[in-house]
Amino acid sequence: MNTSEKVLTFAAIFISCLALAVSIIQTRIMQKQSHSSVWPRLDQGTGAGPDYYNYSLRNVGVGPAIVKDFKYIYKDTSFQTINTMMEDLKKRQLKKN
Repeated sequence: MNTSEKVLTFAAIFISCLALAVSIIQTRIMQKQSHSSVWPRLDQGTGAGPDYYNYSLRNVGVGPAIVKDFKYIYKDTSFQTINTMMEDLKKRQLKKN
C-alpha cells in the first residue's frame, strides 16, 4: 500500500467518523424536540355577564396537565373555590353599603 492509498483510506475513515458523530448529535436533538412537543399547555379564559362570572382552564397541549393546586387570590386573601371568594366579596360589598 503506497502513501496516496493510505491518505485516501485515512480520509475515508475520518469522514465516516464525522458522519457518525453528526448523526448521533442530530438524533439527540430530534429526541429532545419530540419530548418537548408533548408538554401540556394550559389556556385560561374568562367570561362575565350581569349575574354570572366564569373562569375556565383548559389543557390545549398534547401531554397531560397535572394541576396539583389552584387558588383564587383577591387583595392578599386566598380562596380555594370561586364560590367562597364570591361570598366574601358579597359580604364586603354589603359592609360598604
